[in-house]
Amino acid sequence: MSTETGKEESKEFTREAMIRWQGYARESRTAVNSHFLAYSAAILALQVTILLDNKAKTIDWPCLFSAGGFLAMSSLLLGSITVLARLRDARLTARIARYKYQERAQQEIDSLRSKANFYGAWIHRLLPLQVISFTISAISFCTWAVVTNWERI
Repeated sequence: MSTETGKEESKEFTREAMIRWQGYARESRTAVNSHFLAYSAAILALQVTILLDNKAKTIDWPCLFSAGGFLAMSSLLLGSITVLARLRDARLTARIARYKYQERAQQEIDSLRSKANFYGAWIHRLLPLQVISFTISAISFCTWAVVTNWERI
């Protein structure tokens, strides 16, 4: 009998640890997404400042400059879609929990879970694409900055 109680306590402890780590992973993904959204916006802001500067009559290496801006915009777009998908996923997950508590039909719960899994899968795809897009954008912009200012370095 005490062995059975020990197993149940162990399962409960494991379940609680899993829930804590899921929360930690969710918070980490949110922080990563937020950072790359901010960094992409910073690159775009810097590029707009360069374009609006009265001293900039022409942009040397325009393809590299444009690629950096396009990829920063792509990163912003991917990050924004990720935020919206995470919001939808969280709402569906909350509704699933509420339906379970209300003892609603399993078919309704399974339908919601299918939608939540769909959004979750997209989130897992979009975040790496956001990071890759930003990384290439930053490399393009930094390369442009070095190449166009080589004489000053």
